[in-house]
Amino acid sequence: MFTDFSPKEGGMRTRLYIEGSNFGNDPTKIHITVGGEKTKTIGTDGKSIYCMVPSKAFDGTINVSIDGPDGKTIAEHTFEQEFKYDPATIVGTLLRKVDQDNNSAFQEGSFDEGASIPSNDCMVFDPKYKEGDDRLLFSSNFYDGIHLVNLTQRTVKRLFPRTGYSTMYSFTFSADGDTLLFTDDHGQDNTTRANIYYSLRRENFRRIRPYNYGKTSYSLIYMDDGTVFYTTWWEGKVYKMVRNGAIPNIDNNAEVTFSLSQISSVDGSHTILFRHPSNKFMYMLSDGFGAVFRADYDPVKKHSVILPSLPET
Repeated sequence: MFTDFSPKEGGMRTRLYIEGSNFGNDPTKIHITVGGEKTKTIGTDGKSIYCMVPSKAFDGTINVSIDGPDGKTIAEHTFEQEFKYDPATIVGTLLRKVDQDNNSAFQEGSFDEGASIPSNDCMVFDPKYKEGDDRLLFSSNFYDGIHLVNLTQRTVKRLFPRTGYSTMYSFTFSADGDTLLFTDDHGQDNTTRANIYYSLRRENFRRIRPYNYGKTSYSLIYMDDGTVFYTTWWEGKVYKMVRNGAIPNIDNNAEVTFSLSQISSVDGSHTILFRHPSNKFMYMLSDGFGAVFRADYDPVKKHSVILPSLPET
């Protein structure tokens, strides 16, 4: 028997309680949709069912069905009154588990079973997403490698740990989306060590290999035509990678595109690159310098030129 539900309105992840009797004590046998969107039954004591309002529950119709011992539906109810769904944007924790001292560690698995990423330096959505695919988010932090967050399945796993390189602060994808590239802030001012590594989609991004040998690097972008720009700490320089016909590339002749000395003059600051989706220019900013720079890209000369009117605030 179903009697009522509360609250009568709210947004995504609002705690929703359904009241009545004879619900049983097994939440796996209770199936709920709000506005046509399925939501997990979190708990039941026979008289009350607890769940959370899912996203996109726009029409607000609440339907509940209960399975019997044989798995067949023995009770079903649709409330006449609709839940008033508030689609307002909210900010909350996607996944992170902390202990009593507010410390967190990496844990693979389901969001609902304690999966956790303790911190994040860079995030990129899967560039090859198409309608019907799981929505994938790639995430990294400097000491723990790259993680794959499946927002559809609500799971997280580590693709590879911090092995074989020094420190990763950012990553990006190639133009076709099949190669993941990341920088290595190894601290050397020469080409004896790899400053860019790569990983392939066909290998499920599980293996890393050297892509370019060059000066220590903090950030990179990959233009649609394959041109790669990367940054180094010294004088805030932005380099264009000069390809020598093979991977890994030995970047002995890397071109200095320009220097952002005003960034490097701030102790500990690094230049971070962002390619505009139009492929016509890139933005540059810093974790310690209060300005945003822009450089236009010339696809014929395959070169970027910083505009004289910058910085932009």
